[in-house]
Order: sequence, then structure tokens, then C-alpha cells
Amino acid sequence: MSLRNKLQRLSRGVVSAAPVRAESAVDAPEARGDEAAWPFEIAHNRWGRVDTLSTRHEAAAHYGRCRLAAAREADGDTLAALCLDPALGDVDPTRLVFIDTETTGLSGGTGTLPFLLGAAFFEGDTLVVRQWLVVDPDDEAAALGAMREHLEAASAVVSYNGKAFDLPLLRDRATLAGLEGLPVRPHVDLLHVARRVYGARVASVTLTEIEREVLGHHREDDVAGADIPERYRAFVKHRSLDPLRPVLKHHADDLRALAALLGELSARYDADATEARHDAHDALGLARTAFKAGRSERALRLIDHAVAQAAREGYGTVAREAHLVAARIYQQRKDPAQTAHRLTLALALDPDNPSLHLQLSRLYEKALRDPILALRHAERAHGAEDPNTLLKRLQRLRREAARGIQLALPFDR
Repeated sequence: MSLRNKLQRLSRGVVSAAPVRAESAVDAPEARGDEAAWPFEIAHNRWGRVDTLSTRHEAAAHYGRCRLAAAREADGDTLAALCLDPALGDVDPTRLVFIDTETTGLSGGTGTLPFLLGAAFFEGDTLVVRQWLVVDPDDEAAALGAMREHLEAASAVVSYNGKAFDLPLLRDRATLAGLEGLPVRPHVDLLHVARRVYGARVASVTLTEIEREVLGHHREDDVAGADIPERYRAFVKHRSLDPLRPVLKHHADDLRALAALLGELSARYDADATEARHDAHDALGLARTAFKAGRSERALRLIDHAVAQAAREGYGTVAREAHLVAARIYQQRKDPAQTAHRLTLALALDPDNPSLHLQLSRLYEKALRDPILALRHAERAHGAEDPNTLLKRLQRLRREAARGIQLALPFDR
């Protein structure tokens, strides 16, 4: 008996609509023999058969230590800053759609089949996770069509490396299947945000590593990503859902993790220093992101928090880097006094750094007109610039410092 006929027999009596099933549907025990439970609802659209599994999660629930609902509370300006994309400024966070795919290969390309498509979205106080399984390659277009409807309703798409992998693959496969082009929506790719914010303290920026280190969620018996294509091949070969059950759970966890991570990032970016929970590295990562996004006031508040946290946690390097970001902000504002102040604070944490001495020497000479301090720092800037250039700087500053001292002496009457 073919897999299609077997599943059609198992699904007798199922209506064409796809109601949301209980969260435990993926783990439902199989019946004996050929009557194995099939947790997907089977429907048909104009492209073919659609096998849909939907689960509900309370938005107030936590994934690890992070609330799912925090993603729904993010505002567009925060998303625009985190992603360095002004197009996200007008996004409605209640209509975000989180997407993920599982495929027959990790290299992409038109020969790669996305056999499991997923979208998560908020419905009132619920996060709905919806998965479409391509049981037969002939039904790929139907699954793509079902997902397309959710993308059309989205204010923005949220993914993890979706800009480079998921969306290009889905667009290529939709074209091959004869579908209309997938709708273009603003894109929140959390991989790039996570790399900027958390890259300094995590071993890698894989989603599961970010889950453990940032969200505080540890998956039990998770399937390795490299094993997923073979599990799909086993599903097709043996006509059994068993090899795919861990993949379904892994995929659903990925979608919930996207919501939790977006909520965590937006909450930490918006939080006051007294409310912030992130460590010094994270605060510095958020500060750098805010600076790149042109939000200098937010960056300075995050810098102050990073410095305070670094002092408590003993991360002098983090505090130094935070002061350097602040110095660049004040330099952009053409405030040499504050720039020098921040560079001096950074230097106090790294007193033998020739580059910092050189920056201060230039600042005191050109902007603050203090040749004595400029000379003092230039004398400790060896190695920070070309030796001949430094020699000329020292000679010039010694002349200016001597002239300044002479002018400061009282006249001999």
C-alpha cells in the first residue's frame, strides 16, 4: 500500500478544514499495526493535498526564562534598530510571522526539497505553531501555497538565517512549482542580530546554542540537524512517521525559540538599566547595535549599564570597549571634552595601550589645545603609528609645550 493511500485510509472522516490540535499531538502514541496515529489534519487547496499540524501555546508562557508574549510587545522602532533596517519601523508586531524549514539538504539550491515548512504567529493570547509536511513530492506546491497565505498576512517575517537560506529556497521552489511569487515582507533575520549582540560571549551563534546561553532553554533528546535529511528519507522508505517525530518536535521548538529570542532582544534593548537582566557582554552588544542604528542616547544608556555590569562581573575589557563606543559617539557629536573623558576612562583600564595614547594625543593637540597633555600621551604612543610620523609629532609638541610654558612664566620686571 502506498504511503498516500495508507494516510488517506487513516484520515477517513477528517474534514477539509485544519483545526488547531492540542500541543501534545506530536507525541500522541501510535496505535497497533497499520492504524498508527496520524497527527496531521488533511485538507486540499488548489495545488493539492496539505498535511497540517497546528499546536497552541499560551503567549504568557515561557520558553526557557523568556516570555513568548514579549515578541508581540516589541515596537517597530526597536525592530528597526536591532536589525539596522528602517523599513521595520512601521511593522505591527502582533502580525509577525516566524518561519522555519527542514530540508533534504543543507546546501540549498533548487534540488533541495523543503519537506517540512513552519510558521508561528500570534492569535490573541496564543502563539500558534503550524507545520506542513510534504508527504509526497507532488504535494510540495500545496504546502508552499498554504505557507504563502500566512506570509501574505504578515507585517514582517522573522527567521534565523532565513535571508540566506529559507526564503531564497522557498522562492525558488515556489517558482519551480508554478506558484505566484512569494510576497515580499520586511525581514527580521535574528541570526545577524544574535551575532552582533551575543557573539562575544557564546561559543557559536547556532539557534540551539543561543537557546542555552541566552534563553536558558535546554532541549532534551534533540535531533541533530545533520541527521534530519536521512530521517525524512527513512520516513518515505518505511512508510512510518517514527523517524520524523523528533524532527517535528525540533522544528516546533525552533519556531517557539524564534518568538522567545525576538522578545528577549526587544525587551533587553528597551529596558532601563535598573531593569536589565543581560550581562555586560550583551549590554555592550546592544549598545554597539544602537550606535550603528543611529540611536546614540539609547547606546549611551546601554553603555552605562555595560560598564556597571562589567565592574560587578570583573570584565575590564568589556568596560574599556564600552567607553570606546561612547568616545565615538561624542566624537560624532563634536564634543572633544567628553570624547577625551571616555578615552581616559578606557585608558585607565588599559594604561599601556599605545593606540589610546595616540588618540588622546591627537585630541589634546588639535581640539583641546593642550600641548603638554598631548606630549605626555605622544611619549607613550610608540608602535601606534609610523616611527617617523611619531618623531615629527613629538618634536612639534615639545616646541609647542615649551612655548606654552614660556608664555605662562611671569614677566621679569
